[in-house]
Amino acid sequence: MAAGKRGVQRDRRVADPIAHIRERCAITDDGCWEWQKALTSQGYGIVAISDYLHVSKLVHILTFTILVGPVPAGLELDHLCRNRACCNPEHLEPVTHAENVRRSEAAAVQRARHAARTHCKRGHAFDEENTARDTRGHRRCRTCNREWAQRKAAS
Repeated sequence: MAAGKRGVQRDRRVADPIAHIRERCAITDDGCWEWQKALTSQGYGIVAISDYLHVSKLVHILTFTILVGPVPAGLELDHLCRNRACCNPEHLEPVTHAENVRRSEAAAVQRARHAARTHCKRGHAFDEENTARDTRGHRRCRTCNREWAQRKAAS
């Protein structure tokens, strides 16, 4: 085993890539195969198996491809367990990028933060009288919308 660029583990000969990967994972109580070696800056496991694909691969994509099949075109894998280091294919689901973002914790935090706001960014109350919903269900300040429409009409 030799150290590769940026700390990515490079194994020269691997007869069984899944056994190789499983040996480098810790199995958590909730069934995650948690990668214990190199991680990307975003927390995803990464490995280079030279005799298999000749390139560094994200571990969750590699295990899914070997055990389930290729990720369908236009889709990406969503970690249903919310553990980016997990490479258990049973915890992965191919979804669109939009769906993956919608499901993400960051998106959930942002939605909760927006829902908790009592006033718009210009200080108008988000109450029943002053709140409209757009086609996507997002709240809009009626006072701000009215002021914007007046400015636009005047110009």
